[in-house]
Amino acid sequence: MPAFQKTPKEIEDYVIAHINDRPRTNVAEHCGISLGTVYRIVRKNGGEIKSELTKKRDGIEEQIVNMYPTMSSSEIAKELGIGKTTVARWARRLGVHHTQETIMRLQDKTSWRLDYARRQLDYKAIHKKRSRTRRMEEWRVLSGLPQQTKFKVKVIPERIYKAMWTLSKKYNYFFDRDSAILYYDSQTKRRPNEQYYVDKYGIKFEQADEE
Repeated sequence: MPAFQKTPKEIEDYVIAHINDRPRTNVAEHCGISLGTVYRIVRKNGGEIKSELTKKRDGIEEQIVNMYPTMSSSEIAKELGIGKTTVARWARRLGVHHTQETIMRLQDKTSWRLDYARRQLDYKAIHKKRSRTRRMEEWRVLSGLPQQTKFKVKVIPERIYKAMWTLSKKYNYFFDRDSAILYYDSQTKRRPNEQYYVDKYGIKFEQADEE
């Protein structure tokens, strides 16, 4: 039952006056109308509906206005726990812009990242090419063919290499292809019979430096 008999005008006035009361179901019940009707009345009369989400959004937007001039969308997103596309969208909507100093800082940061990425790609390409060349030179030496580069190739006999490779895979030793030395550290599960490989294959076991 409604708390009192009301005319449509009284209902509208009451709803608009109490739209931010919590819970809104009480407003609807007081007027004897549905919650949907409450919202329709507010929208019809140009009233403002401030939900908890709206309040939260208003707070975030205020922070974006304050932060965007000196911070990137990613930096703000990380600070506020929202998506960077959301930050950029609200910044456009709110009409805020980076300062010239911030623009230059972000451009420098982007340039550094691009340069670093290019250097990494170049390094990987060079390393891949050198590794391929080295393998070819090792193959030539094993095949009795003359080398075509100045690489100093010291090829470990195949049977020794296989033994070292097996130990490295099973027990986490590691080695350099240029010598018959297996290195171990705190992550290595050392075999108790290392002497067997020393006697049979001439493999040396040495502790690696750990920083």
